Order: sequence, then C-alpha cells, then structure tokens
Amino acid sequence: MTEPKDTNLSYWEIVFKDMHKEIYANIKWEKTITKAVVIGLLFVLLSQFVRIVFIPTTSMSPTIPRYGVVLLDAHVEVSEIETGDVIAFHHDTSTLPYIKRVIATPGDTLEVYEGHIKVNGSLIDEPYVKDTSHFMIDFEPFVVPEGKFYVLGDNRANSYDSRSYGYIEASSMIGKMKWNVANIFR
Repeated sequence: MTEPKDTNLSYWEIVFKDMHKEIYANIKWEKTITKAVVIGLLFVLLSQFVRIVFIPTTSMSPTIPRYGVVLLDAHVEVSEIETGDVIAFHHDTSTLPYIKRVIATPGDTLEVYEGHIKVNGSLIDEPYVKDTSHFMIDFEPFVVPEGKFYVLGDNRANSYDSRSYGYIEASSMIGKMKWNVANIFR
C-alpha cells in the first residue's frame, strides 16, 4: 500500500521528501558515529606524535620539491639526530619553519675543501645534491658547539641555511623528517 501523497506539496518538495526518507533509511547511524569517533581519536593521537610541514621553497629540491609536504617525528630526541637527517626548526628570521639537512652535529669537526664537505675528517657522500662545487666556499676546520647543528639545503644554489645564518639551536628543532609525502606521487 502506498503512502497517500500530500496534494499541497510542490513537485520538488515531494521529490526531496522521498529522497530524505531513502537517505535516512539507508544510513546506519551507529556505524557512522563510531567511524567519526575513531577518525577523531586517530587525528588527535597522530597530531601528538607527527607534525605536518609545508615546504614553499626549492631549497631542499630535489629531495623535497617546492610546495612539498613532509611528516615529522615530533618526539625525536636531539641526541638521535645524525649527519644526513632532514629536520625542521624555527629560526628568528621567519615565522614559518625551515627544513634543512643536518651536515654536522654538536662536537663534529666540519670543513669544506675544494667544494666538498668533510665531517670529522671524512668526506661525506651527498647523492641528494646535484652540484656543490661552485656553491660551497672552502673554509678551515671548526668544531660545531654543543647544543647546535650546522644545516644546509639540498639545493645549495638556492638555500638560505647555516652558510648565511650560522648554527641552529638544537632547542629550536621541531622534528625529524619521517616521510616525504611528495614521494607518493613520483
């Protein structure tokens, strides 16, 4: 038996009324609410351990392209950071976070000779850098002070980094790159 139609309703009111009934009849409210709660909890928990950083420049290209997005481990200890790690940090020259590669950690001896970087007397392999020879000025060995890092962008020709502003404070670190979201699309 069909439901009597209300003759005072317009055509569209009848159509939307029928659609509304069908939509609500097919929704399992318990499952929807459960899913929403689980997604909300995951978001809250994930935001406690992971930070998302947007990269508006080419200073880390080709590793991280312009407008790239990276996920950071926000709970990494300073003592866990090693040469070659990519970290994000705050610097007083910008309100946005910077992201650079750690070249030398506290206590390391750093030297640039003929455009090549030596850390603790050993040449470091930098396959992520296309050409460093004419972007690095040679300098005598020096020791990175405790509580500080020496960082460089992978795109040495277009990076504002420790060559310009010196060491970064370990306390300014936001986190260590765990996942380069740009790699999903490559």
